[in-house]
Amino acid sequence: KTSFEFQGGLKARVANNIDAHLGVRYRTIKNSVFYAPDRDFYASYEEDAAVYHLQAFDLVFNNYNVVNFLADVRWKAMEKLDIAAELSINSYTMKPSADIMPADPTETNLYDKAWYKPSFTMTLRGDYELNETWKFNSAMTLLGKRWAVNPRGEAEQMKPAVDFQVGADYRIQKDLAAFAEVHNVFHQKYQLFYNYPSAGFELFVGLKYKF
Repeated sequence: KTSFEFQGGLKARVANNIDAHLGVRYRTIKNSVFYAPDRDFYASYEEDAAVYHLQAFDLVFNNYNVVNFLADVRWKAMEKLDIAAELSINSYTMKPSADIMPADPTETNLYDKAWYKPSFTMTLRGDYELNETWKFNSAMTLLGKRWAVNPRGEAEQMKPAVDFQVGADYRIQKDLAAFAEVHNVFHQKYQLFYNYPSAGFELFVGLKYKF
């Protein structure tokens, strides 16, 4: 889907234990998938005669250019502790073809915005290696405002969303480890999609194997 990509940047060692990076990336992307609410989705059930207006999404394929301004700082705070901060500021320019423009000019054009793409993303991360067996990590991610279509069919910006997670890895063998991660530790009901709250507190467990 990426037909053209250019990126460049500058890396520097600020101090003996701090590395910084500034960069920019430009991409031309074709036929990318976006989710846009379908306001004309109705359903009825055998239990009653009512007709319900349900929330559904259309898959919209669109072309766009995106410019990302990137920055990250990595700090070796201790021999076993790494702290990192990453920031991406994103600018989207939509390139819809003329044959997919809406017939009714009063309707929200589902092809003129990068639906649910965040204006910026910021992550703070920490990794601590207790010993050869145990590793611990935590991260906080902030998603900036995202464009969505509200139930009235109007384009609207959703509020920023914050997610905090913690995790641990247990090394079983040289190439095999078990892990557990808790996402959305504070059980915040932020919205990733309009009228669809997040799942709240989530626990993931599994195995990691290096080939």
